[in-house]
Amino acid sequence: MKNMIVSVLILGLPFAMAMGESPPAVLGDNADTQRLLDLAGDQAIRPREVCLTTNVTFPVVIGGKQTGSFELIAGTKVQFLGLAGKLARIVCQGTPTVIPISSTDLFAQLRPIDKARQ
Repeated sequence: MKNMIVSVLILGLPFAMAMGESPPAVLGDNADTQRLLDLAGDQAIRPREVCLTTNVTFPVVIGGKQTGSFELIAGTKVQFLGLAGKLARIVCQGTPTVIPISSTDLFAQLRPIDKARQ
C-alpha cells in the first residue's frame, strides 16, 4: 500500500515527507556535524548539486488538493540551494523544497574539504 504523503510549509518552503516510513537519521550535535553544517552554509564552498542517497517521495498537488505523488530514486542528482536549519534546500521538478540532509550525499561531498582545512 502506498504511503500517505503529508505536505506542510516549513520556513516558507514546501516540504514533503512520506508518512509511515522510518524517520530520517537525526544529525548529531557533535563538532564534526557542526563543521559540516557550517561548510554547507558557505555559498563559496557548498556544492551546486547533491545526489539522493535514499528514495524521496513528493506529493503532486493541483488546485490545493493532492492528486498523486512521484518518487525520485536514490542516485538522482538535484540542485542544492543551501540549508534550512538541518534540512537540505533543493530544487525538484523546478520547485524549491526541503528534504533531510541524511537523504543526500552532502556531507560525503564536504568531508574532504573539512579534512583539508583541519
